[in-house]
Amino acid sequence: GARTGGGAATMEMSSCCLEPADVSDTASALHCRDRWLALQRLRANAGAEAVLLVLGPDSHFDRGGEVVFNWLLNGVGGRDLLAAPLDSRYEECAVCIRATGSKVFCKRKLREEMVTKTAMWESCEVIVPTAEQEADQDEYDSFKTWAFIDMVAGLKSFGVAIRSSEGMSSDLKMVVEKWPLVQAHAFDDFGLGFLTMRTSVINLEAMLQCELYPRWDLLSMIRARSSVPNLAKAWGEAMLLHDRQPRKAGEDHLASAVAAAAPLVDFFEYGRLSLSDEDVFELRSCAVPPSVSGALLLDPAPRVLVGPGQSPEIAS
Repeated sequence: GARTGGGAATMEMSSCCLEPADVSDTASALHCRDRWLALQRLRANAGAEAVLLVLGPDSHFDRGGEVVFNWLLNGVGGRDLLAAPLDSRYEECAVCIRATGSKVFCKRKLREEMVTKTAMWESCEVIVPTAEQEADQDEYDSFKTWAFIDMVAGLKSFGVAIRSSEGMSSDLKMVVEKWPLVQAHAFDDFGLGFLTMRTSVINLEAMLQCELYPRWDLLSMIRARSSVPNLAKAWGEAMLLHDRQPRKAGEDHLASAVAAAAPLVDFFEYGRLSLSDEDVFELRSCAVPPSVSGALLLDPAPRVLVGPGQSPEIAS
């Protein structure tokens, strides 16, 4: 197999310059570094030595891990993040992020993409099999298993993202131990025993949903900025309606404000058509809004707030 070292230490970059890709709405090395740093901070706060992402059949298609991968390396964010599918090209990938370095396993066709996206991660290795290993399933499986063993070697704790709606039992270790790639760690051929027997496992899902996914960063700002013209149009229509509203003595200012804000409310509702509030709560494994259940801190269903907080003098 081949290993490619990456990292900011090998790059020369002006701190005041952005590349064209950095101001586009696709994931660049800069965007991925910012999210990698945020994930590192969350890992440290959770007390985990590493964050482990195993995708595809090797983790029984762990949905929580797919969402982290989409957020971290595919630039997905906002309201669509929880429902966005993982491209099948990434189903053989595995990622291990430690304080001292990161390792990414992928197939050869993804090598250039992964090297580019992780170029600004300190001490990152992109591990790919040779063409001969990919052509032989047994050789490929053996190489991937050894790559995984290398990723987790010496760990005393690691974090994963597992949703409670996916049938997780009270024993998180058993859920992870059933992943085929983790099971391979215990094969007699390797003589290493069960991975979770010597490590503690931490579920990061709630922290990810409360602290990382709602976080504003450069990429989310770029995408929000693309909606500014439509928002400005709706705002202009609302102001025009407000100016045209006849204001009389004793008028109901609440009714007037609601009528004037109709274009803004319509624009807001249009933005929620792709994913309803109920869908968001279901994807978050919440039967009721977090503000009620207390299970999660962030309410993912924002509201349009319209008057009548203004005094009649301001409204007039």
